Amino acid sequence: MSAPYQILPPTAPVRAPHDGLEQVVRQGAQRILQAAPEADVDEFL
Repeated sequence: MSAPYQILPPTAPVRAPHDGLEQVVRQGAQRILQAAPEADVDEFL
């Protein structure tokens, strides 16, 4: 009888269980980081 799960070493790469959510958060952060310098330039000018 095999275990219902696999034991991995601590250094094994493991995908996050909420990869879709992580992708949405990363995209939102990218948009914010791209917009910030543009807003600073507009304010400066």
